[in-house]
Amino acid sequence: MTSYACEQDYLRDQISSNRLAVKYLEEKLERVEVELLPDYMGTETKVIEILESGIKSLKDENKRMRRRIKELDVKDADTHSPDLS
Repeated sequence: MTSYACEQDYLRDQISSNRLAVKYLEEKLERVEVELLPDYMGTETKVIEILESGIKSLKDENKRMRRRIKELDVKDADTHSPDLS
């Protein structure tokens, strides 16, 4: 099991993992559009919609994690800054 020094490190690792997953799914999406022929059942459309939904979900998750990293960085900066009062 991997341990992280802080939550930000964990989130950065997850963002990196999501980027790899998005790249993989985008490559699969390109292949689906070439390999699957349109059919009356809509199989191609279903597969494309699922892949696009997964890509969007991962990108949205990355945005949330980046915001969380910024929040934590601000909190850490406030905690470590000297009190001038």
